[in-house]
Amino acid sequence: MNPDLPRLPRIFQNRFAAVALGSVWFGALCTLSLEPFMFPLIVWIAPWPLFYFAGRFRDNLWSLFGIGSIGAALLCTFSFYWLLHLFQTFAGLNLFLAFLIFVPYTVVLNLKIPFFLVLLGLAERHKAKLPPLWFVAGFLALITDTLSVQVFPWYWGNLAAHNRPLAQIAEFTGVHGISFMMFAGSYGLYSVMRHLSQNFSVGGMRAQLIDIFAKHTWSPGSGKVSGYALPVLFLLTIGFGQLRLHQMAELEKSLPKVRVAMIQPNAPLEKPGENRVTDDVIMDLIRVKIPSMIKKANEHGPLDLIVLPESGVPYYTTQNNLLTKASGLYWPSFEEMVQTIARTTGASIYFNEIAMEIVWDKIRDRPRSGAYNSSTLYSPDGARRQSYSKRVLLAFGEYIPGVELMEKTGLIFLVPEAVRYSRFERGATSHEMHYYRMPDAPPAPNQSPAAPRLTTKPTDNSGKTAAVSAGTFLPLICYEILIPTYVRTFMDQQDPGFIVNITQDGWYGKTVETYQHFGLGRIRSIELRRALVRSTNSGSSGFVNLSGDVVKPLVGPALSGQEVEEIQIWDVPVNHGEPTFFARHGLSWILWFSIATALWLAAIAYHTRKGRT
Repeated sequence: MNPDLPRLPRIFQNRFAAVALGSVWFGALCTLSLEPFMFPLIVWIAPWPLFYFAGRFRDNLWSLFGIGSIGAALLCTFSFYWLLHLFQTFAGLNLFLAFLIFVPYTVVLNLKIPFFLVLLGLAERHKAKLPPLWFVAGFLALITDTLSVQVFPWYWGNLAAHNRPLAQIAEFTGVHGISFMMFAGSYGLYSVMRHLSQNFSVGGMRAQLIDIFAKHTWSPGSGKVSGYALPVLFLLTIGFGQLRLHQMAELEKSLPKVRVAMIQPNAPLEKPGENRVTDDVIMDLIRVKIPSMIKKANEHGPLDLIVLPESGVPYYTTQNNLLTKASGLYWPSFEEMVQTIARTTGASIYFNEIAMEIVWDKIRDRPRSGAYNSSTLYSPDGARRQSYSKRVLLAFGEYIPGVELMEKTGLIFLVPEAVRYSRFERGATSHEMHYYRMPDAPPAPNQSPAAPRLTTKPTDNSGKTAAVSAGTFLPLICYEILIPTYVRTFMDQQDPGFIVNITQDGWYGKTVETYQHFGLGRIRSIELRRALVRSTNSGSSGFVNLSGDVVKPLVGPALSGQEVEEIQIWDVPVNHGEPTFFARHGLSWILWFSIATALWLAAIAYHTRKGRT
């Protein structure tokens, strides 16, 4: 056994027992660090088995890859077990087939875990020539975070994002900076534990701690915390975070507000074929349930924006063209409901629908009809305004990789019907959406006035008074909110005042997925310093402020319940202004800065070591 490793109980000295128990430790504690659990402090010891395995098996990289794969499988089993539910409800698979798909998914789409372990094992081999291993661990976490391929994107930093001061660095580094700090801090604590376990004596504990934090100021290769560098880095980061929390709280007080109502209708899942939702059920949604919920919301005062979730009205559209009419997707009753709500409430209404256009089929070299997962806004005058079509599609949910080849060979009929016909085109642009007010409508107290203010009322073609733009927001559909590199593209030459994310999480049932989806996405509020409105069909809906905190709304719960009808209303702060550092520069600067710092520390380590010989 590597003499640098900590002393462990006898059971851990057995290789198989150590791998099994260590993998369970890693998977279980990572799960408890995510929503809805978020147990404090656990995140800092969750990666310790990875550090231990990297030292113990550093001479066998294949073993490290295998152990990392086991850790990935267990983490997914504990955290993302809801995928089994998705495969059964969405794809119509039985439990056995769903499990056969789930097992390779846990490894193939979470390769960042075995790759991290292999790279850290290599670092353990050559640590005498490298920067301090706490820095190496943080750097490798950042790299594997950035380069990994995932269907359901999650980042190491999400495990520590409930630490409010630490999370504030995301406005500069994105969630990946939290990943670096989490692994650097965790490895630092692991180093302290390892040192104490090897040289433990109660009487000399004070001297030992001084030895760790002072004597080994530069000992790259020892695996110990490098002097005061790591504690100072954390103190500066936490201090910065506390300052920004105070500044954001003060900023929100001065910002104009937009009163937003979210309607969670708990509409049934839009399955095709025999399980299709009947037209009577949809008509009840359109004529009774949704209007009555909005009427109840409007009783609490004037509204600026009403948000309906993804699939709030299944199957149909308000888009009136030849394609939607020929396909039977256009329902006049749906459009009539939207227009009536907009005119009677005096609010803009934003909702999800299917859109259709003629697209060019590159494979067959001919035009064909194309469907889009789209969202549309109607202004208070009942006019149809902008639409946004989802650009980041879900593999095997909204598109099938290699579908053209599958259609030519007939393999497409091996794909379950629910997936086979749930295919969408990618949207063309990432653009902000306008919301509107009538020009003669007075703003509510502490709310932003309609802009621009006009001396004469604008009119439409019929001579009626037309609504005017009151501001813009950033529209995202479903899991687009989880991809920071995509979300920041909306800030290019645009200035949305807040974020609206509509989603349908009903496919996952009453599982932790809906909480995880919310928790993973709320970091976008810090990265862009824009409030987040998350509207779901069946839970969990809620609001997030500029500091990334879930807030208690004026009406309704902080998080809506699962598979129930809910109404939530909040005065959303509108932060038009300078984009954050991360919004302007993205992730590339972090990678180059980390590489430059690593080379600098390696050079210091090399010259320090050379001077001692």
